[in-house]
Amino acid sequence: MDDSHGVNAAPRLAVHAAVAIWTVVMLNGLPTLQIGRDYVQLGITGSALAVLGIVWSINLFNFMDGIDGLAGSQAVFVFGTAAALLFWRGDHSLGAISLCVSGSIAGFLAWNWPPAKIFMGDVGSGVIGYLVAAVAIASENRRSVPLLAFVIVAGLFIADATVTLLRRRARGERPTEAHRQHAYQRLSRVWNSHRKVTVAALAATAFLALLATAGTVKNELLLPAFCVACVFVAALILTIERRAPM
Repeated sequence: MDDSHGVNAAPRLAVHAAVAIWTVVMLNGLPTLQIGRDYVQLGITGSALAVLGIVWSINLFNFMDGIDGLAGSQAVFVFGTAAALLFWRGDHSLGAISLCVSGSIAGFLAWNWPPAKIFMGDVGSGVIGYLVAAVAIASENRRSVPLLAFVIVAGLFIADATVTLLRRRARGERPTEAHRQHAYQRLSRVWNSHRKVTVAALAATAFLALLATAGTVKNELLLPAFCVACVFVAALILTIERRAPM
């Protein structure tokens, strides 16, 4: 409907929220969150955070689908890492889902790699963002791969989308308006290349995947890995800001 006629932000957000609520109900909420070896009790607050997380994940992948190959390659890496860790933890069903998603996006990426011949659009990016959040919550609830490990691997997208949105809101700009102010978009203009930015983002995500793997293999490393990931991503964003300010 959006591609054919255009849909306003309000009904789009309502659909996202309805899907998120339905998913969280089907997954029995998010009662606990693994932090290292311990599990923090969240109760109903966990369900509310899960709904917000799904809605934000749907939209952030849409926001980050702005140059050739970026969203697709990141999705392949995120779901590929998730599949490997889920199989290692013995969760074959979620591992199979993740592997299928990674493989299907890899096939798409053959034509989406810069210079792209086809594009993902909202139909693709929204589904990918939804699946990342849904699989992460399901995995956390099944005591498979911690939700924080998914956050670490997707840290580049989460940070860029979130920081850009907050900065635009602070400047009084409407979040629903189209723009080219994300860090990756600014860097692609400075470098005059989609390919260089996409490859650089993959290299950064490879490091984040190593951190997520360490935190999954050894639970006591999960929180330190998360902290290192936050510092690493913050340093990247600050470096881009110096080179290509908003």
